[in-house]
Amino acid sequence: MVSPLRQEVFDFMEKYKNMLEPEGWDILDVGTAGDPPRPDGKPGGNYVYFGDNNVYKTLDCSEQFEPDYVYDLCETGFDDNEWDLVIVSQTLEHVFDVQKAINETYRIVRKGKFAIIDCPWMYPYHAEYNYDDYWRISVPAMEIMCKSAGFDIVDSSQTDLLTTLLVRK
Repeated sequence: MVSPLRQEVFDFMEKYKNMLEPEGWDILDVGTAGDPPRPDGKPGGNYVYFGDNNVYKTLDCSEQFEPDYVYDLCETGFDDNEWDLVIVSQTLEHVFDVQKAINETYRIVRKGKFAIIDCPWMYPYHAEYNYDDYWRISVPAMEIMCKSAGFDIVDSSQTDLLTTLLVRK
């Protein structure tokens, strides 16, 4: 059974998949490489929403989760405009320089394409080995940071547990 926060994340992923209808996209999922695989052996996490018929890769700053790419979200090393969709879910609370991470996300998203960015709102402190827990971010603050990076806001939502935005470059 998934936590209520995780269920909200999955509900938003389903909503955004239906809005975007990605087909043949290059998708980067940040910070979910450690999710357990599905019973069919495919990656877990958001793969179920965005993996089929798309190139789906994971990024994490730690090798322990065996991501496709080991980079810091603030300096990924990717080329400009490399991804059709970047998913930054359950990650920003562990990044000290949130604006720099959002700016880097903007840089690596292709023009006219999207990012899904979320952060816990009213959720317990949950630092782990290699991942401290710094922030809770409201919708107005997240919108300001995303607009400052250059994104247009497509959709935003605030629940008791989660702040979520769909943004477009």
